[in-house]
Amino acid sequence: SILQPFTSSAKHFRFSSKTFSSTRPGQQEELEPSTDSLQLFIPTPEDMEDVGAVLSLNTNPGDTILLGGDLGAGKTCFSRGFVQARSGSPNMRITSPTYLLSNTYSCSDGIIIHHMDLY
Repeated sequence: SILQPFTSSAKHFRFSSKTFSSTRPGQQEELEPSTDSLQLFIPTPEDMEDVGAVLSLNTNPGDTILLGGDLGAGKTCFSRGFVQARSGSPNMRITSPTYLLSNTYSCSDGIIIHHMDLY
């Protein structure tokens, strides 16, 4: 599944989801468009990390989360909370991949998380 947060301002997020199936590697077919959405006001960077951590709880290999927003919208804070919670490493250093374009993190269960900046 893909979760897509969209920002209307720096700290407001609307989450919507789409479900995909893959019949062959590299090909995906959208199963059912979702009208589900959730709007949140996230007051602090720490709270944004908590949102990322909560959303990491039921992720599976192959899940993709796309974040969009201006500088300072909280994308790296969300990612930090997500990766630290999903990896089981609360002190892992998570940085924006702005200059590297891609950072890779390993989870204790063997899952690899790819954190990328896409332009």
